[in-house]
Amino acid sequence: MKLVTDILQFVVVLAIFYPVYYYWDTSKVDKFCTNLEPGMTRQQLIDLAGKESVKLIGPVDAFRGAVWHARIAAFSGFSDYYCEIKGVANVIVSIQDID
Repeated sequence: MKLVTDILQFVVVLAIFYPVYYYWDTSKVDKFCTNLEPGMTRQQLIDLAGKESVKLIGPVDAFRGAVWHARIAAFSGFSDYYCEIKGVANVIVSIQDID
């Protein structure tokens, strides 16, 4: 019976705090992506992601190293919230929010 009570308490706490964490995490991704500008270099993106502590996936070369893409993703586990960053050579070309 104590195990059931402990599990129920955990679920209630999770149900209260996860929405707050989700909002904070997705706001952090939005803020980071709106601060990016086309024309920034690939290295500036990597350095800024490290400084701001966001989850950077990539950059991944797509076509012989001339075209690349990266994602800034939310850490929250049940979320597929990210922004897509595309670049050519060493420069960011476009930033697109994906909700």
